[in-house]
Amino acid sequence: MASVSSSVQKKFQPVQVPNPNKESVFSEYSKLLDKEINGWLLEKIIKHSNKTCVFKCSKKEYDEGNETFRFFKRYCAMKMIRKGTYDSDTSFENECLILKHIGSCYKKSVYKMYLPQLFDFKKTITYNYLFMSLYGSNLEDIMRRSSEKRLEFKSWLLTIESIFTGLKALHHINIIHLNLSPKNIVVDFEELGRQNKRVVARIIDFGLAMKVNFDVYKKDIKLDIESSACGTYEGNQIGNFYYRSLYLHRGFSPHYRDDIFSYLYIIMKLYSGLPWSEKDDEIKVREKKMTVTSDELKSYLPKYMGEIVDYILKHDYFLTGDYDYILQYLKHFIQLTGINWNDKCDWEVKTNLLKCW
Repeated sequence: MASVSSSVQKKFQPVQVPNPNKESVFSEYSKLLDKEINGWLLEKIIKHSNKTCVFKCSKKEYDEGNETFRFFKRYCAMKMIRKGTYDSDTSFENECLILKHIGSCYKKSVYKMYLPQLFDFKKTITYNYLFMSLYGSNLEDIMRRSSEKRLEFKSWLLTIESIFTGLKALHHINIIHLNLSPKNIVVDFEELGRQNKRVVARIIDFGLAMKVNFDVYKKDIKLDIESSACGTYEGNQIGNFYYRSLYLHRGFSPHYRDDIFSYLYIIMKLYSGLPWSEKDDEIKVREKKMTVTSDELKSYLPKYMGEIVDYILKHDYFLTGDYDYILQYLKHFIQLTGINWNDKCDWEVKTNLLKCW
């Protein structure tokens, strides 16, 4: 990663970071607008809280291949995180390492479009800063703002295909996300529009992700989901328990299958809901996951998706072919419904779904 120039450091040093104890936090964050940090100009506040703030940033870059327009504007999102509120420095540094690994593996790959890029990062005494791909609202916020509290069918189908493609890309470079939820899946930033018509949604937030030393071909990690046995993995409380796999609830070591089960729960939630309620505590959610039948899970999805539910439930591990099978199944479903990738999604038509506050 390129080192920060002395001129940029001088620009950065005088910037006063917001005090989350002040009455008007937004006003304090606003003082950073039109200033530069690490060469990025802070243009707009996308989202904020007392502990974090996300800015839309830009910088001018020189394009040697374009003789007409030598300079172009490059955008990013700067996530500003107060230390001690992001699982300390550990999650921040872990996310940086994971994003750097993604970037090195998919620098020239088509999968680059499905995953965020890390442009830069900076640590100070009070705040950590991540400069990464600029995206828009997450699916949880979009559903919350929707009168139906779910995605329309067309948007749902295009979205779940994009999510699974991104998940396949992660797993094939030995990364398990471990915190998949609608809150950690985002669409393109509203002012820039869809950057690629085939990419509707992307997975973000890799603070809990793991890079493992076994790949998707490994066959010797099997477990009967009905077994009463429990594992001893000390990190079994990781991730959002609402979407956590039953394997992690029982304390087994993380595996690719955990993300696959989270994916299943997410696509059900986006379509109609889940057998457990958001009002249920972790114990209640775990009990329902242990007793729910495949037919009940299928009832929360279109009938055509029943085969996918069975396929996931019957495979304790995933091989390369499993991902391709599910992706081809989803693509065929899109073709059967006559949906086109040029069709607009909910949030591209109803712009109120994209408001950040």
